Amino acid sequence: MATLIIREGSPFWYVKFRMGEKQILRKIEPPIEHSPRGGSTGETKVFTSRNRQKAQALADRAEELIRMASGGVDDTQLRDFLADVVSSVTGRELRSETTRAIYHGWLDRQLKMGKNPDTLANYRARIDRFLGWLGGRADEPADGLTLQECQSFYDLRAKAINPTTLKKELEVLAMAFATAVKKNQLRFNPWGGIDRVKQIRKKGVGSRKAFTAEQVAKLMKTADGDMSGLIYLQAYAGLRLGDASRLKWSSVDFEGAGGAGVLTFTPEKNSFEKEHYEPLHPALKAYLLQRKKSQKASEKSVFPSLACKPIAGAGGLSRMFKKVMRTAEIDCEWQGKHGEAGKRVASLSNHSLRYFFLGTLRENLVSMESRMDIIGHSSESVHRGYSAIEMASLAKQLGKVKALPAPPLVS
Repeated sequence: MATLIIREGSPFWYVKFRMGEKQILRKIEPPIEHSPRGGSTGETKVFTSRNRQKAQALADRAEELIRMASGGVDDTQLRDFLADVVSSVTGRELRSETTRAIYHGWLDRQLKMGKNPDTLANYRARIDRFLGWLGGRADEPADGLTLQECQSFYDLRAKAINPTTLKKELEVLAMAFATAVKKNQLRFNPWGGIDRVKQIRKKGVGSRKAFTAEQVAKLMKTADGDMSGLIYLQAYAGLRLGDASRLKWSSVDFEGAGGAGVLTFTPEKNSFEKEHYEPLHPALKAYLLQRKKSQKASEKSVFPSLACKPIAGAGGLSRMFKKVMRTAEIDCEWQGKHGEAGKRVASLSNHSLRYFFLGTLRENLVSMESRMDIIGHSSESVHRGYSAIEMASLAKQLGKVKALPAPPLVS
């Protein structure tokens, strides 16, 4: 029989029992006080007697639970037994969320917090893939999800997708469990102990290129309606596709920065929801002023026909832009696939407009610190990721340097 212990300085009961050669001492959980704080002697005796009985019952059941576990009883039986113990002794139901419920609840909270629909769709696709892989285990208690299971799924995905995408997928799958741990719904996050694949990028694979000024002009000439204006905005403000397409007139201050004009918006790709401020290029400001005058005064979006379109999918903006590229006869310059079943990577895509903008700033001798502020890069390491355009700009400047005649070749 388990023995109750009172430890000096603690108001709670402790249980002591032996398992083979090992002696176990644990605090009673949920905690049951052995004496009240204050009160008369009579009240203390009644309180202590009643709580001793509750603590002894819980201690005996805990000892039985450990013996069951050592006897090879499966996790489901142990969990049911533990829930029955807590309910009978404390009157409290032991809640146990399933893995599916943890993920779906987290997605619902993200939706209520105003997370971008496209981002949420991306999260849901990654989560559904994992839940599908788990099968029936997805509807079992989340605290039963093991590190080994998470590692197995991660290793499987590592064979199919490139390291950068794999890193993002792991972040998404881990976030829901990290939130549950913070809220004391779970004790630990099994995704936290994953052995990660070292991210080694093959030379020349996965790098992007900037459009040339001639290509940007060709794209604008080929595009119809709002798409042409969207391309111009991206080329001379460096906005990502989602931010540019959903830009509202309330984000455009034509009198800001001493009359130069300022864009103020919260980038979709921003974990901290920090506002971004960016001055307007004079030519872009003039274009936006003309555009605003041509629209109805009640119109809120800069590009009304594109504002509600998704980024991905058959009718998405990304596909629309690729169609403009094909019509303009601009080659995507496809690279090799990543992994056994990975996606192909295009050297030229809509994001190349952002590269074009940074390259233009670099060629006009705008300092790196200023470029980072304008484009919204939070760190030099992120900014250095655009090294291809940096080298191209430096090469152009180097070409302007006059050199002495080369020495004659010795035959």
